Amino acid sequence: MPSPHNPRTSKQQTYSRQRLAGLDAYTTALKRATVDRLSVAIKSLKGKKLPISIKTIREECGLEYNSIKRNPEAHLLYQRHSTYLKSKRQQMKLPQPTAHSPHDPFMSYKKSQLVIRSREEMQRRQEVEALYTKLLEEYVQKDITIAKLQAKIAEYEEYLGRLRNQIQREEHKEQ
Repeated sequence: MPSPHNPRTSKQQTYSRQRLAGLDAYTTALKRATVDRLSVAIKSLKGKKLPISIKTIREECGLEYNSIKRNPEAHLLYQRHSTYLKSKRQQMKLPQPTAHSPHDPFMSYKKSQLVIRSREEMQRRQEVEALYTKLLEEYVQKDITIAKLQAKIAEYEEYLGRLRNQIQREEHKEQ
């Protein structure tokens, strides 16, 4: 947990929140560009009557498989047009792939279950926020106490300095 009284931490969090909208727009544009490049490559390959595979797509537009795989829309587009996957689907008579991943555990839940889980998570989050608020208040009180103690130490040091000077003056007078 970052220290709540550390000014660097709060500036970094504020900075990232301010830039979040810009980053989202940028990543959306990159994803869209990947889909566009892939669709143009697929159309070109179909026009040339070449098989649609990762190798031919890479040769046509330079897209790597990882770039396609990380982008769900591009991956779905590739799956729908892949020559190899089409022949495999026809052999197995599988339906066209859907937009959601079959490995997504939330897709197996009913809406009512998702609402219940969402509400439980919201409750847990409120409890955590209350705990963080309490901790922040404790840190602030500790900081106030530390500041008071440092002020007292400064007063005592000043007093001791005056006392030393007075003792030294008295010793010089006696000599």
